[in-house]
Amino acid sequence: MGSTDFFSTSECRDLLFHAHEVQLTLPELGVLLERRGLEFLGFELAVGQVEEGLRREHADAAMTELGAWDAYERLHPHSFRAMYQFWCEKRGA
Repeated sequence: MGSTDFFSTSECRDLLFHAHEVQLTLPELGVLLERRGLEFLGFELAVGQVEEGLRREHADAAMTELGAWDAYERLHPHSFRAMYQFWCEKRGA
C-alpha cells in the first residue's frame, strides 16, 4: 500500500495482476537498449531529490550514464520505488 500504483484501478491492475512483467536492473536495461539499437536519454523523475542526489554523488557523470544511476540506486534502493520511467531514441536518429 506504500506504492502510488495502489490507488488507481489501472495502476493497481498493473502492479498486482500484470500478465507478463520482467524486472530489470539498470545494467540489464542498458544491455537491452544496446541490443535494440536504442540510446538512453534520461529518466523522467517525479522526485527532484533523486536527480540532485545523483549530481551530488556523481558530479562528473552525465545524467544518461546508467552505470552512475546503478551505483546511486545501490546506495539508495528506494530512489525508484515505482518502475523506471525513461526516454530513449533510435541510435543515429
